[in-house]
Amino acid sequence: MFDVVRDAQGLVHPRDEAEVVALIRHARAKGLTVRVRGSGHSIPASIHADARLRGRLEGAVELSLDRMTSTRFEDARRRVSVGAGCRLGADFTGRGHAGPGLLDQLHARGWALPNLGGITHQTVSGFFLTGSAGGSVMYGFAHCLVGLRIVDGTGQVHVLTREETPDRLDAVAVSMGLCGVITELTLECIEAYDVVGEEAIFDDATADFDPFADGEKGFEALMRREEYSRLLWWPQPGVNRFQLWTAKRMTERDYDGARDADGKLIPIVYSPIEPIAGSIEIAQRAAAMALGALGGWRTGLAEALTPQLVESLEWLGAEKVEAALLRAFTPITAPRKFRQPWHIGLPMDDPMSDELLPTSFTELWVPLEHTGEVMRRLKKLYAEVPGAAGHFATELYAGATSSFWMAPGHAGPTVRINPFWYDGFPGDPRATVFAHLFELFDDLGYRLHWAKALPLDAQASSKQLARNFSRWNDFLAMRKVLDPDDVFLTSYWSSHLGLSAAEPKEAHAIALQRTNFLPRPADLRFGFLPCDESLCETASQKIELETVIPASRDEVRSMMCNPERGVDWMPAFQGAQFHSVEREGRGAFFDERFSFMTLRMRLLRDTPDEWTAAIEGCSLPLATRMIERLLFEETPEGHTRVRWVIAFEPIKGMSPFVGPVLVLFKAWFARGLKNLKNRDWSTRRAA
Repeated sequence: MFDVVRDAQGLVHPRDEAEVVALIRHARAKGLTVRVRGSGHSIPASIHADARLRGRLEGAVELSLDRMTSTRFEDARRRVSVGAGCRLGADFTGRGHAGPGLLDQLHARGWALPNLGGITHQTVSGFFLTGSAGGSVMYGFAHCLVGLRIVDGTGQVHVLTREETPDRLDAVAVSMGLCGVITELTLECIEAYDVVGEEAIFDDATADFDPFADGEKGFEALMRREEYSRLLWWPQPGVNRFQLWTAKRMTERDYDGARDADGKLIPIVYSPIEPIAGSIEIAQRAAAMALGALGGWRTGLAEALTPQLVESLEWLGAEKVEAALLRAFTPITAPRKFRQPWHIGLPMDDPMSDELLPTSFTELWVPLEHTGEVMRRLKKLYAEVPGAAGHFATELYAGATSSFWMAPGHAGPTVRINPFWYDGFPGDPRATVFAHLFELFDDLGYRLHWAKALPLDAQASSKQLARNFSRWNDFLAMRKVLDPDDVFLTSYWSSHLGLSAAEPKEAHAIALQRTNFLPRPADLRFGFLPCDESLCETASQKIELETVIPASRDEVRSMMCNPERGVDWMPAFQGAQFHSVEREGRGAFFDERFSFMTLRMRLLRDTPDEWTAAIEGCSLPLATRMIERLLFEETPEGHTRVRWVIAFEPIKGMSPFVGPVLVLFKAWFARGLKNLKNRDWSTRRAA
């Protein structure tokens, strides 16, 4: 009896191609689906079998090829044969092999690939199978792939080469794992190179080119002219800023003054986000906090402010608050230079973390000659349809022509529209932000990136895509030849390829599943400096609120000063956990958990008239020191006047964000007081 050994995640880790063959034959005999997990970068629905989406880990054979990572080099032709499970770059996810990625191995040998995507933690096979590409019209990947080994749905091994079986190679290179399990790829490399480039942030008034024009001044001409390019556009009202990244391979002239005494490159490091207090991690956490607030301001800070934050912010001008926050993250700057080796400089988003700033995407590839029309349509859409731009950037970059049948660039060079969706936003982007683009470019013959979010209406989408991929039917026929019993086919792919009328409900339910909202690490990563009560008077930043609540001081104080009762009145509050034996009085020590952050607090004063606590840590980078004070005063009518003060010292370098964040947090706290004021105290008192 064949024994399938699964790990705790339900994954099988074959050691070599022979084990892959045996697993596929076993799955075929038992009627099980076979899928390969890869790095997990693609959306979950595109990776997993139906059984796994239903929670039955043993109902499929899901492979991780992380034990198949060997490399063999052929110096005469500068070729490398690499195991399909090898990562391109470093594996920061902890889900892959611990050895060096392919790119480091190539660079150490003086070899290179002509281009790279924005990140490099994908497996080599996953990068090709999903049709991934870098931002360049000039340099693509199709000619690099000169051979591969694939095990089909019957367990037969096929060796495909550019010289002998070019059609089959082009058919299966981008096949989403639907034609078989690739076990090895052979790539033809070039000589290693360095890149030099610059990035600048500008608006319409300071741009060196016209993003919306045709001809030499337009974006299309820029993409054709630059070797590598990427444009981030923040199109929200009051923002409308562009972040242009361009690079080229260094020539001898570029090396003047760029080498040290040993002839080595003196790098100038690129950072995709401006560090805060010298830390890109803090900057990403700050960005996550700001994006989370923006994405939730209409429906509430996550679920908790619904719909109260809207009421609190309408009079402030919510669009102005949003614009101020986004402008703080996108300050107009002079061009920032960078120069780095190819494998570090080209993947510009590698320093960004999926855990700190989890993001989902769709990606539409439109023929490059329509670039001007694409930009003008986007501009009109974002101006006329509220919310169509979302609260994040839209990425636009070039794609080279590919010979792979199902590559989105098969028909020629493209401009790629890639809206960013922060996973902390409420709702499904496929029904909102992404849906606008699917409709907007329907007549321009767009194609889609297979690893990213596809339209909710799979049947309509498959018909549209079938018209735009010239080898669509050829691919479907080849897939059936290589997988006659549908060992690799799932309901998700069956629906999106138009092979089945059944909607993949399980796949849609999990398609974009990520973290629920902002990350809440078990340890409070950001510790604050000690403070005493004097900070309430001396802090440079304060939030101060005052109101009268129609209840006695003891009633109000019992509600506001008991952390475990926060769920009864404070938006976003989820619970409290005490770490001290005493729950009242000086020294009581506890965590307050909100849907988007956790605070660690220690009581400094606890009297009938005052409750003051120092904040000692937070899961977000809010401040260096922080304190909270509540003052209670009885009125002649028997009501209670409450004065609420939150005082803090901001982190150095975060001053541009303080104003907008203060507005949002003040509105949030004000909503809590409003909840208390509107509470039916008399009924509860009688009860």
